[in-house]
Amino acid sequence: MSRAMRVLILALGTQLATYRQRFWEPLLIIVAIFIASAGLTAVALINAGASSQLKQFALVDVPINFHVIPRSENSPLTRSDYAALRRQGLNALVAYTQTSDRLAVDTVPLFNLLPAANRSTSQQNSIAQQAALNGIEDINQFYRDDVTLQTHPLSGLLVVGALSPEQYKLLEESLPAHLQLAPFTLTSSASNLSDSFSLNLWAMGALMVLVSIFIVFNAFNLLLAARTPVLVKLRQLGVSQAILLRVLQLEMFILALVGAVGGVIAGASLVSAITPVLSNIYRFLLDGQFSGGQFSTPRLMLLAVVFCAIAVMIMGLLIRQLLAHSLARRSYLVAVFKQRFKPVYNFWLLLSLAAVALGAWLVASQLQALLYIGLVLIAGCTTVVLLMPQLMSLVARRISTTKPLLHWSMHNAVSLSQRTRLAACAFFIALAANIGMNVMVDSFRQATEQWLEQRLFAPFYVYTDFEGDLSKGEAAPVPLLARYGKDVRVNGQTLELRSFPDGIEYQQYLMLDDQSPWAWSAFHAQRGVFINQQFAYREGLSTGDTVSLPLTSGLQAFEIVGVYPDYGNPKAQVLLPEALLSNEYALISAYAAFASSSEEAALESWLNEHSESARLIPRSTLIEQSMMVFSRTFLTTDTLNLVTMLVAALSFFVSITLLVMDIKPQLLLLRSVGVSPFRIKLSLFSQYCFIAVSCALLALPFALLLAWLLVNKVNRFAFHWTYPLILDPMIIMQSLLIGLGLLLLLMALPLGRLQARFYSQQEAL
Repeated sequence: MSRAMRVLILALGTQLATYRQRFWEPLLIIVAIFIASAGLTAVALINAGASSQLKQFALVDVPINFHVIPRSENSPLTRSDYAALRRQGLNALVAYTQTSDRLAVDTVPLFNLLPAANRSTSQQNSIAQQAALNGIEDINQFYRDDVTLQTHPLSGLLVVGALSPEQYKLLEESLPAHLQLAPFTLTSSASNLSDSFSLNLWAMGALMVLVSIFIVFNAFNLLLAARTPVLVKLRQLGVSQAILLRVLQLEMFILALVGAVGGVIAGASLVSAITPVLSNIYRFLLDGQFSGGQFSTPRLMLLAVVFCAIAVMIMGLLIRQLLAHSLARRSYLVAVFKQRFKPVYNFWLLLSLAAVALGAWLVASQLQALLYIGLVLIAGCTTVVLLMPQLMSLVARRISTTKPLLHWSMHNAVSLSQRTRLAACAFFIALAANIGMNVMVDSFRQATEQWLEQRLFAPFYVYTDFEGDLSKGEAAPVPLLARYGKDVRVNGQTLELRSFPDGIEYQQYLMLDDQSPWAWSAFHAQRGVFINQQFAYREGLSTGDTVSLPLTSGLQAFEIVGVYPDYGNPKAQVLLPEALLSNEYALISAYAAFASSSEEAALESWLNEHSESARLIPRSTLIEQSMMVFSRTFLTTDTLNLVTMLVAALSFFVSITLLVMDIKPQLLLLRSVGVSPFRIKLSLFSQYCFIAVSCALLALPFALLLAWLLVNKVNRFAFHWTYPLILDPMIIMQSLLIGLGLLLLLMALPLGRLQARFYSQQEAL
C-alpha cells in the first residue's frame, strides 16, 4: 500500500472517529439527501406511472409500440401509400386517424391480425364494438358526411404486435422516403387538471431537492466548522491540503451514497405501498389504472450513485477555498471583508429586488415564467441573508439594558441568525412555496366552485349517448334544454362549437372575463360569439376580433363579443346561439332538466323508456363530484408540500441546536449568576421565535408574488387559462402557523434536556 493511500485512510479514519462526539452534522446530511432522493424517486415514479397509463395502448389486447408517420406536413400519408405498403406484404400495418379527442382505426385488417385460435366469424363484427367501448372508432364510420381525407388526413399506420430487430429493419427499409418509423404514444385527452397535478408534483420534487441542497450545504459548513481543530492538527502532522480535500470528498460521497440509496428504496417502497390509493385516484380522474413499477430499483440506485458522484465533485470545487480559509484561520479577514463591503451587499440586494419588480412585466412564455420563479427565490434568499440580521438588529437595539436577559436574548438571536443563513434560506424557500402553493390551490378551488355554481343553472342534468334529441321528444314530463355540440377544424386544431340558450334569462349564468357593450344583442342576432380563454390565449384573440367558423352554410365570420373562463378544459371552445347548432349538431353533450324534486321520479322513468344509458344527476351532486376530483387531485402535492416544510424546519432546528452547543459557556454563566433554568429555556425559545418569525415575515411577500406567478403566468402559458387570485387571510395565516408551528415544535424538543446538562456540568466543575 502506498504512503499516500495510508495517509488517506488514516485521515479518513480520524474524521469518522469524530462521529462519536458530533454525529448531528453527518446525520443531517444523510437525512437531507435521503428525503430529497425519496421525494424525487416518488415523484418520478408517480408521474411515470400516470403518463405511461396515458401512453400505453393496445388494440383488442394486441400491443402497439410503433407507427409509420410522414416526415413532413408537406408530404402527408395517403391512401395509396397505405395500399402500396400492404401489397408489399407488410400486413401488420393498420391505418388510423387521431384528433385531440377521437381515434379511428381500420378494423378490417385488424381482425386478420388476430391469432387464428382467437379468430371467429362472429368476432369480426365484435371488434368494432369492442374498439368503440375503448373510445376507438372504426375508420369507415369516422369518414362520413363532411369528414374526408382532405379535412382529416390519415395520421399514420399502426404497427400491430411486437417487432423483432429483423422485422424492424425490414419495415424501415421498405418505407418510401417521405415516411418514417417512430415509437407510438397515444395523446391523452384528459383534462388539464391531471396536467396541473403532474406539474405540481414536479414542482414539489424540485423544491424538495432545492431545500435539501441548502440543508446539505448548511450541514457541511457546520461539519467543516466542527472539524476545523482536527483538520488543523492533521495539517500540522504533515497531511497535505489536497489529501484533506479528498478525505472530505470521500466522506461526503459515503454520506451521500447512504442517503441516496436509502432514499431510492424508501421512495420506491412508498409508491408501491400507495399504488392502490393512486390507482383509485387516477381511475377517478383519468378512467385508467395507475402503474408504479416503471423503473427497476437497481437502475434507480445506479442513477443515484452517478448523481452523488457528480454532486460531490461539484462540492469539492466549492469547498476548496473554504477549506483553505479554515486551515489558515482567516476568519478575522473574512469578517473585515464582509464589513468593508457591506454597502456593496446592500446594493446587490436592491438590484435583485428591482429585477424582481420589473421582471414580472417581461415574462412572455412558460420557460421565462419558470426562470422568473427561480429569480424570485434567489432574490428572496438574498433578502433573508442580507436583510434579516439588519432588521433583527434594529429591533434588538430597542430593547432596554434594564432587562438584561431579554437584551442578551435578542442580540444573541441576531448572532445566531447570521450563522444560520443557509438554514434560514431553506426554511424561507419551503415556507414561501408552501404559502404560494396553498394560496394558488385555494384560489383555484374557490374559483372553480363559484364557476360551477354559476354555470350549472338547472336543478338536474341528463347525460346519455342517445343519438336523437330528447328535448324534442313528445310527452316529456319536464322541459329539457339540449346543449348542442360540433367539433370542427380551424387552423389545424380541433375547435369545440357548443350552444348556449337564446333566452335573456340565461345571460346571468355565463361568467365573462371580458365582453363588449353590445355583446348579448350581437350574440342573439347571430353576429357575435363567445370564446373560452383557451382559444383566446392560444390564438392571441380578444374582444372585437373576428373568427371564421365552418358551418353547414359555409365559412361564416363572427365577431368575438366576450371571453369566458372554462376551467380544466384543454380544448378551444366557442359558444354559439342555440339556433345555429340545433339543426347541424354532431352531438348533444348534456340536457338541462328543469324538474322539481317531486318530478324527478317521473323524469327518470321517462328517460329509461327512451334511453337506457341516460343518467339523471342533480346539480348539487355534479358540484360535489367536481370538487371531490379537485381535492383528490391535489392530495399528493399537499403531502409533499408538508414534507418539504418539515425538512426545512428540521434543518433550521438542527442548525440552531448545534450552534446553541457552542454557547454553553454563556448559558452556564447565566446559570451561575442566578438565572433559573426555566428562564434560560424561555430565553432560548424566544430567540428561536424571533428568528423564525423574522424569516416568515420576509417570506410572506415573496409567497404572494409566487402565487401570482403560478396563477397568471405558469398556468396561462402551460394550460392556456387562468383564474382570479383570491387572497384568503385564513389560508395565509394557516400556512404561516403550520410552518412556524412545525419549526418551533422541533426547536422546543431539546430544551427539556438543558436542566440535566446544567447540573451535570456544574457537578463536573
